[in-house]
Amino acid sequence: MAKINKLTLGYDPKSDILEVTIGPKAHKAVSVEKEDEVFLRIHPGTGELVGMTILGFRHYLADKLSRKGKPVEFSVAR
Repeated sequence: MAKINKLTLGYDPKSDILEVTIGPKAHKAVSVEKEDEVFLRIHPGTGELVGMTILGFRHYLADKLSRKGKPVEFSVAR
């Protein structure tokens, strides 16, 4: 497994989409749906994970936290 030397997060609160880029720059990629509204971006030449997109991020996070019995209070800093 390759070492991750840079991780870039981008969040759009209006559309509630979280974009994650792995590595120093964005790469051309093929998107593969991992689960509902979670897409992994795979480099077509190497098969490496180069990013991911989560649609409906707040709902996704609240759902994951509530399944673990964690409090579900969070806000997005602007």
